[in-house]
Amino acid sequence: ARNNLSRAREIVHGLKDRRLWEDVVSHRGHLEFYAGDFAASLECYQAALESAEARADKQMINRCQSGIAAVNLASNRTAEAHAILKETNSYGQLALCLLRMGDEEGALGYALKVKDRFKGPRTKYYVLKAFASTAEVFLRLLEHGLEHAPAPPARGSVFSRCSDALMRRSRARPNSAASSSALDTSRHTACA
Repeated sequence: ARNNLSRAREIVHGLKDRRLWEDVVSHRGHLEFYAGDFAASLECYQAALESAEARADKQMINRCQSGIAAVNLASNRTAEAHAILKETNSYGQLALCLLRMGDEEGALGYALKVKDRFKGPRTKYYVLKAFASTAEVFLRLLEHGLEHAPAPPARGSVFSRCSDALMRRSRARPNSAASSSALDTSRHTACA
């Protein structure tokens, strides 16, 4: 994938198409992120962001900012991630960031937005990032609730609302395992 994205970067550079160049470079940022090379990922996102800001492309700016925030979050730079995420629509990552900052109410609110926002099978990396972050938020809130609640949780507590939301979702989709295995993996885009 790295070789293909490097070649694509050369081609679009030759075409002098800034938007395509930003696409390739941001995809490379995604690839490096998932490979665990956060420094390379950050470098890619920052290069694409600089170009996108020069063109005032709001969609690309948001994508790159979300990528930079993801790197910050993965590197435990929570305050830096939060400063970016509160300006983007990356609700799953924002939920995880808020949870790590100790704001369980805020984390649950954004996690529920992600749960309610995406319906049906999705395979794009940014949706998967939102789901992964949201899953971690739900898991941590449920674990915290179980650790600190010897009696049944109070109605309306974060734990109770999290549990209720997940139960409603599982009852609404009884065959969720079959649905998740039917994802169209052909729609995945290789990162640049």
